[in-house]
Amino acid sequence: MKIPDYLNLGKLGPIHWLVVTASLLLTLGAWHISSREAEERRRLQFEFQSSQIVALTIERMEKYEEALWAGVAAIQSHGHDIDVNVWKEFSTTLSIENRFPGINGIGVVHRVTPDQLEKYLEKEREHRPDFHIHPDHDQDAFWPIAYVEPVEINRQAVGLDMAHESHRFEAALKARDSGRVQATAPIVLVQDEEKTPGFLLYAPYFREGNIHTETERRKRFEGMVYAPFIMHKLMRGTLENRNRLVNIRIFDEADLLYDELSSDSADFDDDPLFQTQITTPMYGRTWVFAVQTTELFRQRYSTLQPTLILVGGIVIEGMLVCLFLILGHSGQRADRLAETITKDLKDSETKLQTTIDQMMEGLITINPRGTVLSFSKTAERIFEYTPDEVIGQTVNRLMPEPFKSEHDEYVARYLRTGEKKLIGKRRIVKATKKSGEVFPIELAVNEATSHGERYFIGTVRDLSEKARAEETMAQQQALLDAAVHASSSGFAMVNRVGQLIEVNEALASWLGYTRDDLIGMHFAQFLPRDKSDTLMHQMEGLLVGDNQNLLQETPFKRQDGHLVWGLLSAAQVRDSQDQTLCAVCHFMDIQVEKALQEELRHRNKELVQTNRDLKKSNEDLDQFAYIASHDLKAPLNAIHKIVGWLEEDCAGILPEDSTEHLGLLRSRSQRMMKLLDDLLMYSRVGRANYSTVSFNLHEMVEDLAHLMGVSESFTLRSPEVDLVLPRTPFELMLRNLISNAIKHHDKKQGRIDVQYRSQDGNHVITVADDGPGIPPALQEKALEMFQTLKPRDQVEGSGMGLAITQKIVRHYGGEITIQSDGVRGTSMIVRWPKIADENPVGTVSIPTEQAS
Repeated sequence: MKIPDYLNLGKLGPIHWLVVTASLLLTLGAWHISSREAEERRRLQFEFQSSQIVALTIERMEKYEEALWAGVAAIQSHGHDIDVNVWKEFSTTLSIENRFPGINGIGVVHRVTPDQLEKYLEKEREHRPDFHIHPDHDQDAFWPIAYVEPVEINRQAVGLDMAHESHRFEAALKARDSGRVQATAPIVLVQDEEKTPGFLLYAPYFREGNIHTETERRKRFEGMVYAPFIMHKLMRGTLENRNRLVNIRIFDEADLLYDELSSDSADFDDDPLFQTQITTPMYGRTWVFAVQTTELFRQRYSTLQPTLILVGGIVIEGMLVCLFLILGHSGQRADRLAETITKDLKDSETKLQTTIDQMMEGLITINPRGTVLSFSKTAERIFEYTPDEVIGQTVNRLMPEPFKSEHDEYVARYLRTGEKKLIGKRRIVKATKKSGEVFPIELAVNEATSHGERYFIGTVRDLSEKARAEETMAQQQALLDAAVHASSSGFAMVNRVGQLIEVNEALASWLGYTRDDLIGMHFAQFLPRDKSDTLMHQMEGLLVGDNQNLLQETPFKRQDGHLVWGLLSAAQVRDSQDQTLCAVCHFMDIQVEKALQEELRHRNKELVQTNRDLKKSNEDLDQFAYIASHDLKAPLNAIHKIVGWLEEDCAGILPEDSTEHLGLLRSRSQRMMKLLDDLLMYSRVGRANYSTVSFNLHEMVEDLAHLMGVSESFTLRSPEVDLVLPRTPFELMLRNLISNAIKHHDKKQGRIDVQYRSQDGNHVITVADDGPGIPPALQEKALEMFQTLKPRDQVEGSGMGLAITQKIVRHYGGEITIQSDGVRGTSMIVRWPKIADENPVGTVSIPTEQAS
């Protein structure tokens, strides 16, 4: 990869490298020394802060010791005989809340032997009747807290026996035996509701006398002045954790007393710069202080001086290197600059030539004598000449006559007089290609000078495509005009103010005007007054661009005043800037269609009235059928009952012929009642609307067999197929066909097959039996009302079964036919149209036999 000139610098010599290396070593040394000094300053500060915090704690504990000895002195000054009031007065004078922050109180502990207990309690209860010692223990003496102030926050400690708990008792014994102040191990004070670590501090006092030995001290020991401490309150009074540079954690040997080393502490640093442990004796105990730096320590004692020294030194090294390189490079810069300028000029020339060659317009330069100096690539494509064929030749060869002969005179006149005919203007002229074809061009000529020489620059644009496009457009416009004027429909163009600017003869004839009359008229002039406002509002929306098109049926007013109905469709015409120029309107004569619509509306009105009348007639017929059925059934029921009574009353009395006649009378009355029921059913077929449901054909046949009580001697077979049809009428149809097959069978046993197939959009259901056949001549008659194939005395029936079945099937668009040879066997074939998108589900090839 070639390195840019501004980076191609000279090489450094040995002297240069020596200076740079020495400077770099000096920088690294200064950085190392300053880093060590900064680290040492931080370490010394940490050690100071750690020692100071331990010293402050010890100093504070010494002040608390002074308070305890002051209490001992107060007891001794009262002859070792004080009461609760004296101690309260002493505490008030001592003002521990102000002078000794952190202490939880100050009190007195007495040692009481069992033989002294009763007298001791009697004395203390003079001022405090409720005073008692607690809790019980197994030691040989009592060590109760007699007085403690302030009593409000230490009330639970009053009467507490120090001997009940090992830490309290052991420290008390050590204080007695040593005669010095003694601290307990960590305990939880009874008055501390938070149950946090604390301790007690004891100062013993003795009866007067020589007390140099432990034995003497045990003998003369009377009690102790003590102070309870809750550790976190003590530390808050001693060292409040605010703007502190170190945090601490305090252990009493292995037991935690106080902890600031957590994320809840102020300025806690989870990655401290320094940390240490300091062990110090504390009144008979050993306290361990774990100390570490805080975030505030890091902020206050962090310094950027070593980093600044290092960065500054490196920057100086870089500047030295750059200076040496620039000085070494200055001798070569002039030559490279000259090479760069030369290359830029060549590149600029190449870019200019490329730009000229890629222009849509051809570029030709000539001198004042008309000789071609340059010929661009676009000019080559336009004139079909190569540059070698044109450069050095006169420009006249690109012109047809008479311009070819006159060109030299034009140039000479301009040079003499300065009169411009083409120069500085754009003109459309004719030009000649190499093939001799003459074609239109747009020519612009401008004058220029270079080094004192004049020359002319011509830009050429080929207009051949534009001319052909305009010619094609003119032909298309002519065809369109011819089609519009020859059309039998009306056409018009409406300008933006609503005036007709062009119409065809068909529109003028339809409205009873001439073309000349309509042109210039306003669109609203041939609209009825009640329609003009609405339609003109829509047309104005179309003309201003709010609507894209318009489609409206409306009457139009002819010149003679008559109205004719037309269908108006209009659309915008926009220019190349997407501005609305006008609207094109097409008028279609719909007078005949409107008349037909009016006729259809009148017929629909009549049909609605007819339907109303038919509905009323059907309702009247239903009412009549119901009344007739009721009125006719009443005497028939009476006849049936009377016959029954006669048979019961005259049993064994009437002759055989009379008994037969009564039976015949009963049979005829029953047949008459069934005939009335069937007539009612026949009249109501098609009156009710039944929704389609899904059912299984085999299950339906099985249910019908059980319902009709078909004898076991008859065998019924039906296929497993699911259908979606109106169940109730279909079931009635199937029941009639099966009942008919059984009722007209001539034997006591037989076979009935219910078959199914799908054919030509129909459900084809066939009920075939092996009974007597129906002669072909009687098959159509068998479907009529009141027809039976046997005498009515032989077959119980009304002759309405097949008629009802046929009416049901025809109501749903199907048909029923009879297929029989008239000898043996009959097939009743029902074709029931399928519902859209319905496909029966199941297997129909293997019928399932059942014995009913």
